[in-house]
Amino acid sequence: GLRYGPWQDTTETGFIRIRNYVNDTIHGKEVIKDDNGRTRLKGQYSNGEKVGVWQYFNKDGGLAFELDSISEGLIGYDEDPELDESIELGLWKYYDDQGGLQKTKTFPYHSQE
Repeated sequence: GLRYGPWQDTTETGFIRIRNYVNDTIHGKEVIKDDNGRTRLKGQYSNGEKVGVWQYFNKDGGLAFELDSISEGLIGYDEDPELDESIELGLWKYYDDQGGLQKTKTFPYHSQE
């Protein structure tokens, strides 16, 4: 059958992923939590595409970085390879352990072949 509402599964690295579905398409919030229950990633989908600002958190729960989403593929994670979906595109904002903005970096957009 078609998926509706919140669904929970496990990533390849054992983290818990919670997504919302409408008509078998990801739509709404996604959260990934580590094995200690700490949020490691959160963001939004609209009709199967990543939208808005996505936030990545370090293993201690502090904000590591956030960036605006792109539909071709989203981001990477420079500290934990289990969250790596690396495509460096757009504006990245990096934060220290206390949540202070440390630097920003803009990666050029290019076509994916």
